[in-house]
Amino acid sequence: PAVRPFADYETAGYVFISGDTAFSSKAAKETIAANLPGNMTLVVFLEDTSNAFAKSVRQSYGRFLPPERLKLISLQNSDKGFWARDGLPIPVIEVGTGSLGLVDARYYYPFEPDAEIGAMLKGHVRSHRFSFEGGNFMANHKGHCLLVNNSSHSIIPDSIFENLYGCKKVQRLQHLSGIGHVDE
Repeated sequence: PAVRPFADYETAGYVFISGDTAFSSKAAKETIAANLPGNMTLVVFLEDTSNAFAKSVRQSYGRFLPPERLKLISLQNSDKGFWARDGLPIPVIEVGTGSLGLVDARYYYPFEPDAEIGAMLKGHVRSHRFSFEGGNFMANHKGHCLLVNNSSHSIIPDSIFENLYGCKKVQRLQHLSGIGHVDE
């Protein structure tokens, strides 16, 4: 079935974050939890959800959210997936049914939880062979997609974005500096 991109501003049921707090991210992640809209669930992924660290994560976010809105999940190699937006599958909406679809790209770190996330969210997962990170993808609900044309992503044909991500227009920005992600 045809798909359209899921825009960042659309209503979502979940926010996924890594349990890791590298890059001084603990305060930012706690701010997200404290301000999460009432209809959303915070999903924190960890390597192990039964150890002392997981207990501390549950207590930390539990200050802001009731237990039914906080979910800890175990994902293999989650210590290699700090940036949830980069390593998790990219959501799309199936045209006609409005159901969730997910696009699985190869991630250059050994963190590939796409099938597990798809099963958890009951979303159809489509895959392609190119390396791509979600941090370099933004779109609106009309199918206008934006990415930085960095060296890794310049080899991905527009047809991948059109057919799998539902892009009607692919805008590639010049890579000037940094990692080369549109979310920079």
